[in-house]
Amino acid sequence: MPPAHAPARAPLPRRTRRAALVGVACTLLVTLALVTGDLLYRLDDGVATDPSSPWKIDEDRSVAELVASAALLVAAALLARRARTLPQSPVLAAWAAVLLLVVADDLLRIHETVGGAVASRAGLTEAFGLDPQGWGELAVWGVLGAVSLAVLVATFLRSGPTARRVSWWLLGCVGVLGLAAVGVDMLAIVVEPFVAGDVSWVVAMLESAGELVAAGLFLTVAWCFHRATATVPAPSPEAVAVPA
Repeated sequence: MPPAHAPARAPLPRRTRRAALVGVACTLLVTLALVTGDLLYRLDDGVATDPSSPWKIDEDRSVAELVASAALLVAAALLARRARTLPQSPVLAAWAAVLLLVVADDLLRIHETVGGAVASRAGLTEAFGLDPQGWGELAVWGVLGAVSLAVLVATFLRSGPTARRVSWWLLGCVGVLGLAAVGVDMLAIVVEPFVAGDVSWVVAMLESAGELVAAGLFLTVAWCFHRATATVPAPSPEAVAVPA
């Protein structure tokens, strides 16, 4: 007798799909608005008059960075809340902790500061177009990534199917964030000495825009999951039929 096929996954509810589309649309609109604000700032010669303007998209503590951090903090709060209310979902708490780590790294410049210290103490040298600072930052990202992955895998194996399913969506968001925060960041370090200011801005814009999109996607996934797993209100006593 042939083995029975596993049942197909149920499609996402219509309201969840609608919420996801709204979240993606809002993410792209906010990213476009901030990139446009940065471009207008540069075209208006803002770099010469105010080189550290908060509208400069690749500046520390910029409006773009604060918006991305706020989105990640809200996503972490939503996931932490569901970790408390859903059974068998420790991986959601792990995801919340990872997002908090990402925010702390951005605001406190952990990978830049520690990466510079690692490069200095280890005596790293330039290789493959990447300077010692870049290699130090890459090493720090590797350690943080390995620890985060170990925690996520351990909690994933202890979680139920609902929490596991949303984890795959969140992992996709990590891919977008990693491409922008690590991949494009390392590319910026490599190409900066060889490119003109306009090209350098494009690379910086791609990195910051990618981080904004990733933060928006994290928030979208967390919000959709929060809505989809909301507790159904218990029926009122009057609506419950009393057996004769």
